[in-house]
Amino acid sequence: MTIEQKKQLEIYRKQYQQNCSQNAEFGSSRICNFHVYESRNDDDKNITIVMTTITDKSDNYQPFIGTTNIMIEPDGNPINLADVFPKSQVSAYVEQLKIIDNG
Repeated sequence: MTIEQKKQLEIYRKQYQQNCSQNAEFGSSRICNFHVYESRNDDDKNITIVMTTITDKSDNYQPFIGTTNIMIEPDGNPINLADVFPKSQVSAYVEQLKIIDNG
């Protein structure tokens, strides 16, 4: 993992932790997840973050949950995979990765 990737990773980790703290009353400790993956292919130097967080709440205070998949290139450039690929391709890509940080 490059220094630039580590910097971006820490930005996303802080955002995740802040979300979990702000939504603790909605059970964020059992809902939220933060995982970091890398490719099994040595030529793919990107890392991928998969975050599950509480994105909002309904009028009757039920949490809405969302999962974000962020690929971070070696130069630190983050890409939200949902912005460039259909859900099925994002899922297929993440499934072939190996976990390196279990949050």
